[in-house]
Amino acid sequence: MDKPIAGSHMNPAPRKKPFILNKMSGDRPEGYGRDKSRDGRGGVKIKLSEIPESGLTLKEVFDPVEMNLQMRDLTFIEPLRVTADLHKQRDAVMVNVGVAGQMKLLCGRCLELYEEPYENHFNLGYSVKGMLVLDITDDVREEILLSYSIRLLCKEECQGLCARCGRNLNFGVCQCLKVN
Repeated sequence: MDKPIAGSHMNPAPRKKPFILNKMSGDRPEGYGRDKSRDGRGGVKIKLSEIPESGLTLKEVFDPVEMNLQMRDLTFIEPLRVTADLHKQRDAVMVNVGVAGQMKLLCGRCLELYEEPYENHFNLGYSVKGMLVLDITDDVREEILLSYSIRLLCKEECQGLCARCGRNLNFGVCQCLKVN
């Protein structure tokens, strides 16, 4: 929670509890909703005391803009669906995460936009000794950013652009190539 400004007598707004989907019943516990990370992005914080021995499944839909995932050459065109299975083992929590969504990408050769489904699964491990709350938001964001290719191509056989006139060679040969 942010510290109040020096000299301010205002109380900060209370934080909302994270949305947690109970693995056993599938019911959304009353009063649960989205929490905000310190930087204002949407996030999920899990109270460690609420993870039962049988584990906990967390299902959330994230706005890619709130998670700061929109890049110049990659944007998510729909909310990301995130599922996290949490298992507590003494002073550690293991999290199996699945993320799915739809991306719009900019081809690195022809500069055309194209869409592609996004799906990724990864595991996270945390040492939680002395902690009361676990926030997995930043680690999920990092895994998403690290998982996409640096060289984005609309298709493997993309011809790119003509170096002289800039025509997209996927749509046919340009006049520059016929002259030379």
